[in-house]
Amino acid sequence: MARQGIGTGSSPNDGSGDNLRAGAQKVNANFSEIYDYFGDGNNLSFSGGVWDTVSAGINTISSVGIGTTNPRFTLEVGAVGASGTSLYVNGDARVTGILTVGSSSVTLNGSTNEITVGTGITISGNTGIISATQVTIAGEKLTGAGVTSLVAGSNITLSGSTGRVTISASGGGGGGGISNVVEDITPQLGGNLDLNSKNITGIGSANITGVVTATTFSGSGASLTTLNASELDSGTIPDARFPSTLPAVSGVSLTGIVTSIVAGSNITLTGGPTGIVTIASSGGGGGAGDITAVTAGTGLSGGGTEGDVTLNLANTAVSAGSYTNTSITVDAQGRLTSASTGTAYGSRTTANAATGSIADAAAADITITAAKTYVLHKIQTSAAAWVTLYTDTSSRSSDASRVETTDPLPGSGVVAEVIHASGTTSLITPGTIGFNNDGTPSTNVYAKVVNKSGSTQAITVTLTYLPLE
Repeated sequence: MARQGIGTGSSPNDGSGDNLRAGAQKVNANFSEIYDYFGDGNNLSFSGGVWDTVSAGINTISSVGIGTTNPRFTLEVGAVGASGTSLYVNGDARVTGILTVGSSSVTLNGSTNEITVGTGITISGNTGIISATQVTIAGEKLTGAGVTSLVAGSNITLSGSTGRVTISASGGGGGGGISNVVEDITPQLGGNLDLNSKNITGIGSANITGVVTATTFSGSGASLTTLNASELDSGTIPDARFPSTLPAVSGVSLTGIVTSIVAGSNITLTGGPTGIVTIASSGGGGGAGDITAVTAGTGLSGGGTEGDVTLNLANTAVSAGSYTNTSITVDAQGRLTSASTGTAYGSRTTANAATGSIADAAAADITITAAKTYVLHKIQTSAAAWVTLYTDTSSRSSDASRVETTDPLPGSGVVAEVIHASGTTSLITPGTIGFNNDGTPSTNVYAKVVNKSGSTQAITVTLTYLPLE
């Protein structure tokens, strides 16, 4: 409530001021507010000299409580305090400047994230480094120059003066293993290192002047330059483990001494002066003895002229042909010079495609999947039709306006065409060689079909051909 003043009028006895009753009410209201603020409404508890407001703040010779009506300390924040404490904060506190504890003995600097204890210890929150002139643990001093040995119980000792790591534990349960070694260990171990089936994992290099014994090895082996054959008892060297020029064994190049390679018990490749490829497999079953490609190099011989290769095959399939008990000789220039007791043949086959339902005299384009290159034997239609085969779609588009009574021009991309008065088969004699002329050759044979049946229907075109490619 704001302070209430008594109205005194403009002049004496002019009747414009408060009457005695109204003035007394304002006086009572002002006193009631003072009593309510400084006392219990009936008695004043304020005594002069306790609060003294000056320009610099509030002076008091008594305790100050914030959040409590009964402060027990010089300054108490909260409702619970500790006996004998000058300042007690019951909750969180934030200091935006530097907090000093004692006579400059401990400082906490929030700007640099550092804790300084006297002049000997600095803890940096930015770097995580604790700097101290000396650290004493159980009476032992740890200083920069004085730390020469660390002992973990009675089992592990790390000596800085000798560089030796001593592990005397026998290992058991989950112990005894070395899980990570960050720095190089250069001194000799002075004996065997038995890790009891534990792993050594590191990011550096291992330099061992003695013998390394292991059941298996793994890794690229890219830096392997020498190999002592006497140390290899058995095993397989993976592909690409050696460079293109093989290393020497006892002064002899591996490239020079490898003269024969045996693939199982059926195939032998002999280098050096003979250059013979021997295939002993009789073939059969899952295709054993099949040959998909043989490239003969100069200097190979098989009992014929120098440079010839002879393949003796028994019931063996070679590429797309079938040979029975046949011997083939290919000379050094890749020419077939002889073939005995055998018959070679390719397999003719058929392919077809159908138009959708088309009206009489209407045309439709179809694509028949056959071969990149082929010998055309027959063209069959399911109903009377005019059928033209092309090498590519552009040739088919260019020929679209040609009428039935006009023959196609040479080089126009037309492979063959037939006109059937009814569903029939036309023999292509002599056989015509067709091919696909796409940018990337495919097995597509492009055709145009004109319905000549007299009714709306779908027409199927079937090709009989011998695939060449």
